[in-house]
Amino acid sequence: MLRIIVLALVLTNVSTVPDERDLLAGPISDAQLGELLHQQSPTILAPALEHQLVTLAGSALLADLTGHGREHFPDYLPGPRPLRGHTAVRIQTGVARQVSGSGVEVLLVWAGTDPAGDQLERQHTTVRLDYGPYGWRPVAP
Repeated sequence: MLRIIVLALVLTNVSTVPDERDLLAGPISDAQLGELLHQQSPTILAPALEHQLVTLAGSALLADLTGHGREHFPDYLPGPRPLRGHTAVRIQTGVARQVSGSGVEVLLVWAGTDPAGDQLERQHTTVRLDYGPYGWRPVAP
């Protein structure tokens, strides 16, 4: 009986304490989230290039989520603008990792309000970018 009570207490404590391995758990600022993300997933890219790639991937994601700016990414976001998109979307942080000779994956963490009105926080999306004759471009999954 004592073993069952102790196990119940352990399980209760585990469920109320955020998992330290989960970067998206707990009350932390966007800057702290960015630091943790970079510690967990370091990049070999130059900081200026990484910033450029995170910005480009963020623009593509914002166009996808909100519908605004889709015309800048016709190959990545074909088709008409959605009737109702996300609102108040912001990129909280991002990290770019090289995955091939001409490609990178950018992990973005974002927050906003979905079309149903639900507040979303620390959502994560990966955007693939390839380098070609016209520079960096997002690639549809």
